[in-house]
Formats: sequence, structure tokens, C-alpha cells
Amino acid sequence: MTRREPTENRQKQIADAALKIIAAHGLSRFTTAAIAHEVGITEGAIFRHFGSKGEIVLAAIDRIEELFEEGAPTDEGEPLEQLRRFIEHRVRVVQENGGIPRLIFSDDLTYAAGAAGGAKVQALRKRAAATIRRCLEQAQEQGKIKKTLDLDGAALVVQGAIMALILGRAPKNATAKVWATLERALTD
Repeated sequence: MTRREPTENRQKQIADAALKIIAAHGLSRFTTAAIAHEVGITEGAIFRHFGSKGEIVLAAIDRIEELFEEGAPTDEGEPLEQLRRFIEHRVRVVQENGGIPRLIFSDDLTYAAGAAGGAKVQALRKRAAATIRRCLEQAQEQGKIKKTLDLDGAALVVQGAIMALILGRAPKNATAKVWATLERALTD
């Protein structure tokens, strides 16, 4: 018999299971039966904690946000160092939690979680873009990167590098190499 858990703990377990299933099989195999099996509970027990499958996807998106925030670098220190730590943290979180790219970049997300899920993911993307832009602006203001550098283009290059590291399943040491290249491009 499965041990009863407080709702908050069980919801986190279900959201983590959802991420794991989505990582392994995509949204097409994301079922309540698969979640129940992964968590070790009955399908009926899932619905004591969530009203629908869409709510589970929303909880998985919230869990992604929590994972990005846990141990996230602070906004302190030199802006290029902040940017490096941000990139390293994002890549590490995604490498440790494979379902994130499938949720964030999936066209099926709106179907699975509705407009609310799409809005949450869009907000995650906007916050990441704002962090990148802020670091670049501060670095430019401090003379750490070229004054003539187009910040919009530079921000897109940084975002593209992060996506390549995440979606390309890069080896762990690739992040440092990519950062070294980005830093040279920004400062030379």
C-alpha cells in the first residue's frame, strides 16, 4: 500500500513524474496511468491532488520555474560573470531535468495546458531574455563589451547558444567552451 503524503509533496512528485515522462516519451505518451506508475500511486489518487491532466501540466511548468530559481545565480557582481553563471545554471538545470525542453518548446503545450500554460511558458522565456539583456546592457554601460555592439543581436546570439546547448544535448564541458567563445565575441 502506498504511503499517504501531504498534498504539497504529492503534487511535487506528480509534477516531477510528468517532467520525467515528457522527457522520455513526449506529450503523446503523457498519461495519468504513466504518472501513477512513476509515482507509485493509483490513477484515482492523482485526481485527489489535481482536477485535470491540464492542471498537472501547469504544475510541471511551475516546477520548471522552481528548478530554474533553485540555486539561481544572484544579480550581484560583474555583469558578464552574472551572464556566464546564468547560462551555466540554465544548461545544468535542463541537463538534470530532461522534460524541460519538450515542455518549453513543444507545440503541443497549448493543447495540453491551454492558454494558461502557454502564457506561463512565455513568461519564463521573457524573464530569461530580460536577464540576458540586462547583463549585456550593464556590461556595455561599464565598458566591458564593445560600445558599438548591437545588444538585440547579441542577446539573440546568447539565447541561441543556450538553446543549442540545451537541445543539442551538449556534453557538460561544452558550456564552458561556448561561454569562452561568446565572451571573446562580446569583448573583442
